Amino acid sequence: MDSRPPRLTDAGVQQPGPAHLGDMLDSLSDGFMSIDRSWRFTYLNHTAERYLQQDRRNLLGRDIWQCYPDLVDSGYYHAYQQTAATGRPSQHTDYYAPLGRWFEARSFAHDDGITVLFRDVTREYEHAAQLKRKEEELADLVADSQRRRRLYETFLDNSPDLAYVLDLNHRFTYANKVLLNMWNRTWDEAIGKNCLELGYEPWHAEMHDREIEQVITKKQPVRGEVPFEGAYGRRIYDYIFVPVLGRHGEVEAVAGTTRDVTERKRAEGALHDASRRKDEFLAMLSHELRNPLAPIQNSLFILDRADPSGQQARNAREVICRQVTHLTNLVDDLLDVTRIAQGKIELQRMNVDLAALARRTAEDYRTLAQGRGLELLVAVDDEELVVEGDETRLAQAIGNLLGNAVKFTPAGGQITVTTRQCAERALVHVTDNGIGIAPELLPIIFEPFTQSSQGLARTEGGLGLGLALVKSVIELHGGRVTAMSSLGAGAEFTIALPLAQTTDYATPEFAASRDEGNTRSCRVLVVDDNVDSADSLAAIVAMLGHTVEVRYDGRSALSLAETTQLDVVLCDIGLPDIDGYEVAKTLRQKLPAKMRLVAISGYAQPEDVQKALDSGFDAHFAKPVDMVRIAQLFAGDDFRDG
Repeated sequence: MDSRPPRLTDAGVQQPGPAHLGDMLDSLSDGFMSIDRSWRFTYLNHTAERYLQQDRRNLLGRDIWQCYPDLVDSGYYHAYQQTAATGRPSQHTDYYAPLGRWFEARSFAHDDGITVLFRDVTREYEHAAQLKRKEEELADLVADSQRRRRLYETFLDNSPDLAYVLDLNHRFTYANKVLLNMWNRTWDEAIGKNCLELGYEPWHAEMHDREIEQVITKKQPVRGEVPFEGAYGRRIYDYIFVPVLGRHGEVEAVAGTTRDVTERKRAEGALHDASRRKDEFLAMLSHELRNPLAPIQNSLFILDRADPSGQQARNAREVICRQVTHLTNLVDDLLDVTRIAQGKIELQRMNVDLAALARRTAEDYRTLAQGRGLELLVAVDDEELVVEGDETRLAQAIGNLLGNAVKFTPAGGQITVTTRQCAERALVHVTDNGIGIAPELLPIIFEPFTQSSQGLARTEGGLGLGLALVKSVIELHGGRVTAMSSLGAGAEFTIALPLAQTTDYATPEFAASRDEGNTRSCRVLVVDDNVDSADSLAAIVAMLGHTVEVRYDGRSALSLAETTQLDVVLCDIGLPDIDGYEVAKTLRQKLPAKMRLVAISGYAQPEDVQKALDSGFDAHFAKPVDMVRIAQLFAGDDFRDG
């Protein structure tokens, strides 16, 4: 019996063979094909026909490389060529793109060519590829997880916050470097320990144990704030514990972070204190501004009804004068604090004998002290203490210290002013035996709005700005001021200033009092949109013997000036139509230069004064206007200073 598979003759006719052989080959689950030495198909079974997606009748007798050109130079090609050349079987598995499948092919040599047994292994290869991809992805995930872990550990180790993880037994399984440093322990010394074993106070450790157990039980974060003394000293820490959940929602661990909030708490405390002092200041300001208004209003009532030449009227006028002066001083203190805070105080520096200045300032306060039943001692030697500074501002600083001493020393007490030289500094001491300063106030006594407790009566008054002004003025001169005190034992304030490099100084000249009479009558224009202010100022000018016109806006003032010869214009800045600056510029362009222009305004910052001068005004008077300056203006004195 001929057991060879059917094949084509040279004429391409299939040789007869046992009938059951073809059926057997067709029943194979693998593809089977026979190729002659000329690389023509001589047989294909049914599975090969299905794999190759061709009717085998179309392939028999045809060249395999022509039918499937993509096989040329493929792994299959080289395997088949090797089998044909050597007679040895070969095996190759590859992806055949035209069919989109993976095939495993085994080739065998026979006398007339080769036979190929091949099968579709796409599913196996795709499954293997999928497994490979999963393995690669898993490897990438592991690598990525390791990278992330290194990243997190690097971040946590360089974070200023404490970071840690605890297991369900409340023992640390991770702690970053800053936490280890705070504990002053190594990793091996800390990991596996609980809070108590790491040196936490028992109450602290017990508290954290309760909180950690609460996180585990309720699966909710817990936050708190606690003091702790570690390697960085006693600090305040804000902390949070959070649950770390597993795949099924169970708590696997507890993670936490802790932040040092010591400085923040201090800042919050300072802000709270500043806010409290601000509220107290506003309450004091309301009290201090309203208090003078009551006697002023009462005095006006008296003036309306009393004999103008009688004692009641004189007393009422004195009250109004004192209270207006008091209000002016309050406003000046506020403005001085603002100017100094903004760096807008310009010192008029000259060499000043600080000893002589202290003596003169003390004498200015002698009447006030005696009126309060106090003894004022001035122990100042004749030896000069020359410093470089602004005489007016230095006198203001010494005067504020004396004013405080008078205010807080009960009747029968004593105030002493002394000066001396210490190394390269000149010292002024103002000492009293009054009520003293509370210990809690002493560190902040020079801060704005600081006040001792005076109760609702506030009989001593003040805004708590005097000592702040002293400190600012003295520091502007390169010096410092200090306070020593205890409750009930008085207080001593010391001003220390650097001595001047040279001892030459200008002796202050005090001008003799001038006759308040005027050499001639002037034609004056008063411009102010505040009717009361304009009319009252005009009345004063008229009482001084001058002819006065009043206008309440800028344009009508300019119209009058064009038709009337004027000697002096007193002009408000904030007018309703055109401002006082524009009025001054226009008048300077149209009218004689000899006419005096004076700005009168509540805007009295240095930049306001300069803007007025730049606009053409000769001088700037701040409201309320000092009447002495008004008198100097008409007397021909130098009225620009001050």
